[in-house]
Amino acid sequence: MRMWLSEIFQIFSQPFQGEDQLITGISTDSRSTRRGDLFVALTGKDFDGHDFIDQAFSRGAVASLVSKEDSVAPYQRVYSLEVKDTIVALGKLAAHWHQFCQSEADINENKSQTIAITGSVGKTTVKEMLFSMLHEDIKICATKGNFNNAIGLPLTLFNESPEDVVAIVEMGANAAGEIKALCDIAVPDIGIITQVAEAHLEGFNDLNGIANAKAELFSGLSESGIAIVNADIKSLPVLVSAAADRDLIRVALNAGEGADVWAEDIQAHQQTTSFNYCSTKAKIAVRLSLSGQHNVLNALLAITGVIAAGFDANERVKYLENMAEIPGRLNSHPTKNGGLVIDDSYNANPASVRAAIDYLASFSKRKILVLGNMGELGSDEKSLHEQCGKYAYSHGVDAIYTLGDLASEASNVFYKYQEKNGNKNSHQNYVFESSDELVKSLEKELDNKSTILIKGSRAAKMEKIVQSLLDADRTLINKNKIKEECL
Repeated sequence: MRMWLSEIFQIFSQPFQGEDQLITGISTDSRSTRRGDLFVALTGKDFDGHDFIDQAFSRGAVASLVSKEDSVAPYQRVYSLEVKDTIVALGKLAAHWHQFCQSEADINENKSQTIAITGSVGKTTVKEMLFSMLHEDIKICATKGNFNNAIGLPLTLFNESPEDVVAIVEMGANAAGEIKALCDIAVPDIGIITQVAEAHLEGFNDLNGIANAKAELFSGLSESGIAIVNADIKSLPVLVSAAADRDLIRVALNAGEGADVWAEDIQAHQQTTSFNYCSTKAKIAVRLSLSGQHNVLNALLAITGVIAAGFDANERVKYLENMAEIPGRLNSHPTKNGGLVIDDSYNANPASVRAAIDYLASFSKRKILVLGNMGELGSDEKSLHEQCGKYAYSHGVDAIYTLGDLASEASNVFYKYQEKNGNKNSHQNYVFESSDELVKSLEKELDNKSTILIKGSRAAKMEKIVQSLLDADRTLINKNKIKEECL
């Protein structure tokens, strides 16, 4: 971004009396502040950015946005803007910059558009698919990582430039009203809702609460906005109602009553997937570099977004074939003895665990699910973990290793079903309290040509188990090389 400090003061209806400064960036972390930045002093449960204002100025910040006047040294006050809430102010400033970039693009006949994605699962994958199809030959601004909240979305938009043709943003929420606030900042032209499922239940109580929160995206679209929705969502009527008189496109895996877009001839392989994108107006052959049937739905939503934005999907879908892996999302790592470690550790909720189990079930070798706790599920957390154990059993998983007290509920149910149906090994309940203990027990499976899928919420840090298993596999390779040399 590039904005004069006097202009920023004007946005907040405050007088500016110092020597004007050109702001070339926004910083919320004094450790990464650069020369020309406006430092925004955010406050949270365990931190207070006001404690680091001096450090930010010493690193090159030329101004600060604060909510505590007494935290600013006298010599800094003329370059410090005081507001009631720095997070709200951050969003207001981002909205101003975003509107400026779009108006400049329109003047230059680029017609900038904003695509927003939300959903209990799949939003990052859909965002990356959109990015893959569009970034090769046009300028776009897109969410990096999981910058999808009241802080992350504004920081994404500050990276926008007047030359950008498309802005792609994720929108997440832990409570009602949060997506509405994000829409007030970004004012999306196209909204995509991927799924409504059991996630962040602590903030919503039930699925209906989640559906109403996701529906805020459709009601927050621009007047000529286009709403794209997964038509297989159980609470679809809530989302359709929120779209009101806007154009609504229903996307489903299978053709059926009411589906505007669907897939045909799905060919799922362990590393790739192919299918035909179908609508009343088009039939396009698609090949994905990603596996899993859930990614077919993600691709349908993303391709529909590309078409809604006015681009030729026939020319764009080719980029999905070489799309880079998304870290922590079904990343496959072959082991020395012909097995496979699948890293799906980025995050977990019941819906994404079921999708992971569906993928694991497609393998013919011994199938092992390594599951960590799923967080933020509220009062139903125990039963939701139990349901995952039952789902794993019914879909042919051979063993479950769990980390954490809640995940153990899945294991208990799984092995009870095995015992009930005469499995001789049902007494082997692999429940662990530490990742080191789990890995030590699991290492033997590396020699059994097993397929091992690792899944859990961010707090469970299941990526450590992935890395430990891969390290153990490399150790086995080295040991076997030494044995061969000795022979």
